[in-house]
Amino acid sequence: MAEVLWKCYPLDEPVTSPSGAWALRYDADGRAVIGDGAGAVTWAAGEVGPLRLGPHGVFAVYGAEPDFEGAVIWRPNLPYFGYSSLRVTDFGDGVLFDGGVPVYSLLHGPIAPGAGVEGLGSADPGSAAAPDSVPADGNPFTDWLHYGIDSLGCAVTVIHNVQPDEALRRFGASDDLISTTTWTELAHRYFAGDVLATRVLAAFALGPHALVVEEGGYRGADVPGVSRGTFAVTSMYTINADQFFAVGRDGVTLVEFQEGDPGEAEGVEIDIADGPLAELGFGPAHADDRSTYDDDDYDEDSFLSELQGVELVCRVAEVRPTIATVAGAVRGAIIPDRSDW
Repeated sequence: MAEVLWKCYPLDEPVTSPSGAWALRYDADGRAVIGDGAGAVTWAAGEVGPLRLGPHGVFAVYGAEPDFEGAVIWRPNLPYFGYSSLRVTDFGDGVLFDGGVPVYSLLHGPIAPGAGVEGLGSADPGSAAAPDSVPADGNPFTDWLHYGIDSLGCAVTVIHNVQPDEALRRFGASDDLISTTTWTELAHRYFAGDVLATRVLAAFALGPHALVVEEGGYRGADVPGVSRGTFAVTSMYTINADQFFAVGRDGVTLVEFQEGDPGEAEGVEIDIADGPLAELGFGPAHADDRSTYDDDDYDEDSFLSELQGVELVCRVAEVRPTIATVAGAVRGAIIPDRSDW
């Protein structure tokens, strides 16, 4: 069972509360409900049919065979539509998040900025826990992304010894497009505009370094460009599961590989990631002991997941972001999409 319903995903399996007492699931008629094991129901969709968070965060019931263009047959009266995830509390409530921030309760309505949400567990950004707390079974390299950014599909880049504004300029942002904002507000502006013609970028300060996050991860970093005069590491993972990892120094790509497969690494210094890969349980980059897989031989454990790619960035760049790193003000920009990269 899942604990989160992510944007772009239908409700294919129950989404349970931390204790497992409550779940968002379908009843016998095919209607999405939040209920417990005794049959109590606290919330129910207004129509029978597949429930999902659409590609732009629309929480709705779609037609019998929903796709990205599927017709909405029921949508609750919510204040806006750009939600990133939904979680179920141990009190039978459904909480909608936007960029890691709880913003709407299905039972009680809008959630005030900064207000906590009970029944989500101590690691959740909506709880009363400190913003940089990490769950006992969490990952200190990636919890900032999972709980703070709350985005499925993104590009993460660390650039050494540059400030956030300079990092954004290296992604193509002009000074007039850069402003101080929050991740949630930046995402709101992005999804309210033309998402097919723009990119949204947020640059967080990590001591002397910059951490750049791109929602959706559709383009990622031009590694030779962003590493000019310094050192940069990037990992891209889109909602379509396209994947790319690279390390650059002073305009030169040291190592890169696609689809989460370090065995296909190329570059002039491909062993630079070998130590961090070993810490993740993978063999050295460009290892020759893995043959090309066909459908019958495919082993997903031989390929990096999205979060493993982000952890590899942090290990290679020797940084450790926390939830607090991404929780406050950030320098951000929405820029025209450079589709020629």
